[in-house]
Amino acid sequence: MYLRVAALLFACWQLFGHGLLGMSSSASPCLSLIRRSNRGLAQHIFRHVNLFTLPICFHCVLPIWGSQAFHCTSCKLFMHLTCLDGPLAICGIVDISSVHMSISLDSISRTFSDYYGDLFLSSEDLGKRSFEDISVSSAMLWTQLQIYNNGLALGSFVLAPDSHEDPTKAFELQYLVELYEAYLSSGKLPVSATLAEYLEANQHNPSSSVIMFDWSTLAYISSTIKSSHDVQSPPSGVWPDLRVLGENMATQDDNEAARHQFEVVTLGRLRNSLGYEFNMLSEGPARHCLSHLHKLGLFTCADFPTCVPELAKSSQHCYFPLPLGFDLSTDVETLVSAIEACLSDLDLSVNECGFLLLVRRFWPSGLASDYALRRLSHAVLSWIFAEDDNLAKILRDFIPQGINLPGVRSGFDGPVWPATHDVRRAQSSSTNNGGDYVAARRCLLSRYAARWLLALHDQDFVAYARLLSDIIQDIASRHESSCLNAHESSSPAEKSLRFITRLCRASVSFTVLDDLFLTWLQTLEPEVLDTASLPILQRLLNRDSAENASRHTMFVDQVFAQADVHVVKLSDPWGIVRQAAKGNGVLDSLRWLRLFARSGVDINVSIFAEYSELSRKGLVTLKQASVFAEATLISVWTKQCLATCLLLYGCDRAMLTSNEMITEEDIKILPSRRKQNTRVAQATDPIIIEGELMLVVSTLVATGMEQVVCLIAKFLHSFIMHASLLEAHEVDNFVLRNGSTLYPCIWHFYGIQHHEIASIRTTLFLRISIVDPQSFYEFMSSMSGPTVTWDIRLLALDRFFRMVLDITSPDFVVKDRLWKHSVVNLFYYAFEPLWIDEKEEVRTAVDTWLQTLLSAHLDAIASCWNDAFADLPMSKRLRLVSFLLQLQSHFPTWRVLSWSTVVETLFEYDHLQHNSNDQDGPAVAHLTSIALLGLRMMENGVEIDLMSCLKFKLYLTKMIGFSGAQMVSAFNGRAFSVHLDGFSGIPQQSLPCVNEFARVLDAPHPFNLPPSLMNSPFTEDDRPCRVLIGSIWIDAVLGAFCAIDEPLELPALTLKSLLEALMAMIYKHDFDSLALRHLDVLLRKALKKTLDLLLVDLSYDLRQVALSVIETYIKRGSAISGALVTESIERAVALIALLKHNTEDMLVTRAKSFIENTLVTLAQSGVFCSLCKRPLGSDFFMIIKSIAEAESRRAPSSQESLREVLLQSVVTQPPDADWKINHNIALNVKEYTELVHFEGLSKWLIKDLMNWLTLTARRASALGSNAGFDPNLLLYISTTLLQYNKAHTKDLVSSNTNHVTHILLEILEDVFRARARVTPSTLNAIVETILCTDVRSVGLRQVACSGLYFLHNHAWIISDSSAELSASISVSRLVLHAVDVGRVSLSEMIAEGFEKSTQAGTVVRAWNILLLGVLSESADTHIRVLLPQLNAFTPAYYKCLGTYVLEGTTPSESAVADVEHAFIALKLWLLLAQMPLANPTRESPSVKVIWNELWPPFEALNPVLTVSHQPLATTIWASVANLFLFVLQSRSPVGLDTVPYVAMLNRLRDSRRRNSALSKLSRALDGELLPELLPSAVIAQAKQDVENAEKLRVFESVQRPVERKRDTRIPT
Repeated sequence: MYLRVAALLFACWQLFGHGLLGMSSSASPCLSLIRRSNRGLAQHIFRHVNLFTLPICFHCVLPIWGSQAFHCTSCKLFMHLTCLDGPLAICGIVDISSVHMSISLDSISRTFSDYYGDLFLSSEDLGKRSFEDISVSSAMLWTQLQIYNNGLALGSFVLAPDSHEDPTKAFELQYLVELYEAYLSSGKLPVSATLAEYLEANQHNPSSSVIMFDWSTLAYISSTIKSSHDVQSPPSGVWPDLRVLGENMATQDDNEAARHQFEVVTLGRLRNSLGYEFNMLSEGPARHCLSHLHKLGLFTCADFPTCVPELAKSSQHCYFPLPLGFDLSTDVETLVSAIEACLSDLDLSVNECGFLLLVRRFWPSGLASDYALRRLSHAVLSWIFAEDDNLAKILRDFIPQGINLPGVRSGFDGPVWPATHDVRRAQSSSTNNGGDYVAARRCLLSRYAARWLLALHDQDFVAYARLLSDIIQDIASRHESSCLNAHESSSPAEKSLRFITRLCRASVSFTVLDDLFLTWLQTLEPEVLDTASLPILQRLLNRDSAENASRHTMFVDQVFAQADVHVVKLSDPWGIVRQAAKGNGVLDSLRWLRLFARSGVDINVSIFAEYSELSRKGLVTLKQASVFAEATLISVWTKQCLATCLLLYGCDRAMLTSNEMITEEDIKILPSRRKQNTRVAQATDPIIIEGELMLVVSTLVATGMEQVVCLIAKFLHSFIMHASLLEAHEVDNFVLRNGSTLYPCIWHFYGIQHHEIASIRTTLFLRISIVDPQSFYEFMSSMSGPTVTWDIRLLALDRFFRMVLDITSPDFVVKDRLWKHSVVNLFYYAFEPLWIDEKEEVRTAVDTWLQTLLSAHLDAIASCWNDAFADLPMSKRLRLVSFLLQLQSHFPTWRVLSWSTVVETLFEYDHLQHNSNDQDGPAVAHLTSIALLGLRMMENGVEIDLMSCLKFKLYLTKMIGFSGAQMVSAFNGRAFSVHLDGFSGIPQQSLPCVNEFARVLDAPHPFNLPPSLMNSPFTEDDRPCRVLIGSIWIDAVLGAFCAIDEPLELPALTLKSLLEALMAMIYKHDFDSLALRHLDVLLRKALKKTLDLLLVDLSYDLRQVALSVIETYIKRGSAISGALVTESIERAVALIALLKHNTEDMLVTRAKSFIENTLVTLAQSGVFCSLCKRPLGSDFFMIIKSIAEAESRRAPSSQESLREVLLQSVVTQPPDADWKINHNIALNVKEYTELVHFEGLSKWLIKDLMNWLTLTARRASALGSNAGFDPNLLLYISTTLLQYNKAHTKDLVSSNTNHVTHILLEILEDVFRARARVTPSTLNAIVETILCTDVRSVGLRQVACSGLYFLHNHAWIISDSSAELSASISVSRLVLHAVDVGRVSLSEMIAEGFEKSTQAGTVVRAWNILLLGVLSESADTHIRVLLPQLNAFTPAYYKCLGTYVLEGTTPSESAVADVEHAFIALKLWLLLAQMPLANPTRESPSVKVIWNELWPPFEALNPVLTVSHQPLATTIWASVANLFLFVLQSRSPVGLDTVPYVAMLNRLRDSRRRNSALSKLSRALDGELLPELLPSAVIAQAKQDVENAEKLRVFESVQRPVERKRDTRIPT
């Protein structure tokens, strides 16, 4: 960025300096506008201008010398700078008269002498002055003479009429100029050593050098005077004007100290440097030289911006802002870098800045280093070569968006001053276009680049040619390394030649074009000379003789030839070739000639004649003659002969002309062919191309020369496709006769990448392959067979791939012909090496090529297969389908065949079956293959529509054995589905399709499947379900698997595939979706059949897969699948027993792992309990023992062991209603405690086991001897526990007795005992008062007992039921308070308070109120006190519900309140057990224990549920539903174990009763997640339920005052 800014600043400064050479316009950017007040300058607006003429000052009426003045932009008058301080006339009212225009010659002479008198020298003085003094003086006087003549000629002034002098002599000025020029041209003046060294280095003659008008010389002077200098010997004579001012001058000593460059020096130092370095000792020339350098911007000084510097101000500082090329400083590198950066920019203004730096600061000189000139030349040539790239950027980034072109002046900008013929022009119109950019760029080329390169050329044209050649090769090599696109890359030779032509076009090659061309030819590599084709050569060599004779570069024209005394050197490239042929380079020149011919250059016949003469004289060897013959053949005879043949065969001349096979010059003398139809009518004999001609054509094509190959391709295409004299059958006969010749030609056509034959070879290949596919097959086999070397096969595959790429071309078609079947073999040879070639390099290359195919190519190829498939014979169909099956694995998502083709082909199979024509082996084989291909495409996610999917399923299910499969209407009547029927076994030929089902079912691709398509009954809303693609085949796979009678008769691979299919559908497919839900029953049936395979004589592999299928279902299936789980465990146990418990058998290990995983996963769901309900043998417990022991060794000590978990899951379940099942459970528990887990039982497990034994014994006590239960088993289990677990059983069987003191409170005692009556609110107030008082009386216990009596005997007032409930809850709190403060045993109080009441329903009500009192306060102490009283509550609860169970009659309607209270009690006990405790104890029963105690009476009400017309049944239904809803919503552990209640839950769900609780439960069982219930909500609802129950009880007592007696026996 710094370099670019520096370059811009310097260029602007140079423009300013350039502007000081002439008169400015109002838009001149290089002049400063001077404004003052109207009082000081009389309203004038002056501008400091440069002058090309001699004006008159309107103030003093004297001429203005010195090339600078002030110009008023309003009144257009001029003035001296010194006249600004005097009084001025007001602007605009000055009267211009002859006084302001005329002046006498005398005044002119006088004023000139006053201004330039220090330059006047006499003849004697001239001989004493140095060359530099005279040259500067002569240049200044010559300039003023030109200004004087311009002013006189343009009328800027006129001589006064009284002047009689000759105006052309211009007083003494003309004389002085002629005198000084005579001295300069004499060559006798002494030249300083510094300037002489410069002139000698640049080969300049001092007598012809004008140092003031040469930029390079001025730059050299500037660089010299700002550095330390040497003191030179003065010339002979006296130096009267030399004054040494300023600081002391530095000199070089004898040690040749380095010279230093200064950026800031004083004016006196510059003056002294001119004297010491350039012997410029006179004051006048030195002042004017410094002024000239300052005006040109080579240095700056703020104190004299416009006038000649005065030596009196020698101490003022002068600045050199930018370095010069002659500087001995590191800043020169900065200058070069700035030039390179500016020339590399896209902006032409920045480019011009760089060129200004180049021509003003670094003009070519003999003193410049080769390195610097090479870098700068490289930058200039790179700028020239970048024209096309920059123009492309302009057309891409600026023109379409309407952005101003970078560096191109717009039409609104003012004109540039001073205007020159080569200035950058403005835009030609208001719109942007690339032509303006190119025109402006070429202005920079001609104004700067060409002049600078010409100066470099003039120094040494040989070195210039060598420099250009080296730079071109360097740029070409860099361009090749930076070219990333293979299609844009070309050889270095072609790039170099292209750059040479650009130099020629830019007119900067000057006289070295032939040298450049010769150097390029000599550096060509052999492979380029022998095989390459460079069409760019035509730009240099394809010219007429007259044009070649007068060829020269555009820049070296007559103007520069005259001005620079250059001799125009004509370019003659052919002369180089001739000169090499006459010398020792005959072979090289012949190879060049062959390259020219191959590149399409029109070689003159005289050239061939010269070489023929050399051959005739015997000066050419055989090798050289061969090269000459090849060049001759390429350039002349082939093209004409073939064009003549085509004309004879009836091809249209216009077509041949458009193909460039003939030119207008060739056919202008031929007659018209408008009557061609007559010739066609008379033609009777067939037109035949002789075999010799085809042999020659084939030989020419085999040479591989691009031009020849293109020519013959055009010939064959024109003959076969456009010969009007040939009938179609004649063309076919020609192809059949010459197929072995035509296909090699086409092969070589595809080896040439040329736009002229890109479409020709495609059409030609198709037309020939339609007629003679056999020859094509033989040729391809010869090029890619196994005996061919791998590099030839790789080359062949490259050609095949190019043919495949042409399939998307519009020319890849033959009208009115069935052509697609003819290219099928091409695809075989292009794709099959991907998997059959033995060479890895070939397979990798083919894979790389094929991965570049676009979707358009794949669709076009598949279209060929689809169209050709129906017309292929069976054997070729089978070949194609086998090929597609292989290809599909490499291109999984490619739809190689359309679904319509697949379905239509399978329809043929159905037709064969109906016509009993199934004996055609290839037909059935190809149909099976195409069905397999369809399954593979579905497996890989190829999109398929619903109708095609339905048809494909129909035909494929028929193939695999469902002979009765048919399309039927769906349940909703709006769609169709496939009804599977008539399965008779899987045919042998369909086994590959069945084997593929596992992969299809395992495919991860989604598919929208409507339920109706699967014949689902859930089709009310037939919205598609989002399932996997394999879901469409689930019913077919399950149906076939279940219908197979003898699975062992299937091949092992097929049976394994079916099992894997089952595993895939279980693991991946959603059987809860509407489309698959109805198939769950069929799935279970298939799983049961899979279980049967475990015990048959199958391979280990198959049995392991079967076991994995069952395990997968158990892990992912529903928890309500106990029957299948228990059966699977029993089968696994049987399998282990069958294999004799061999631990080294892998199948035994696998079965044990299955059993262990299942038990661990489903132990809490009661799977082991379900197993114990069945008779189990000793083998089962031996296996469980080994599994449990292995698990205990692996599990950490803190984890509960599997043995305890299994036993716990059994003893926490209540006894079953069927005592035969209870007998099996007891027997299995006995076996378990004997063999598996008999010692080391935990304390809590022993407690649960004892409770289970007690409960079972209590219930069994009422059984008869025929019940099928052996109570001795319970005693045996107890004995075993006592024998091996004495430590824990001793603590459990001991009992403690608590003594509580009885305290009586008289008031409440009377109320509770009904000896006094108070309102519920009064009772509530009394109780609250006692609770608020710290009462620790002994009588509190008696009051609490009476309170319990009150709770179950008190008759509620229905009108005030809420107050009754509140009072009752307060009484319950009093009871609990008595327990807290009186150390009273609640169990004793309950025993005394209830006094063996006969009304079980009211006792349950009392317990409910106690529970509500505890739950309302949520105190840990009360919960811990009440929970252990479950056993005290159980008898009343059993008695309440047992009456309706054991009586055997239909209960009366009065039982509704009792049932309701029982339901409330069960719910409150469960809630109480779930309440969190700060310090939980194990003495309190768990949720499962409470459930096991209280649920069986409800379960025993099942017979009542069958009486659907009784209101009691409705109440029981609702209570059971609400109970299970509570269990689920409260997240109770009971809800995790639903296996024992499957039957009841299913009955509840399938019932048709209209009840909100039942509906809600049904949805919950279907998977709907219910919100969690808060305890506060449960308590509030329970309170309301208690009130409702009591209201119902009072209503029943009013309706039925006398209640009939009931059996009060409590079930045990």
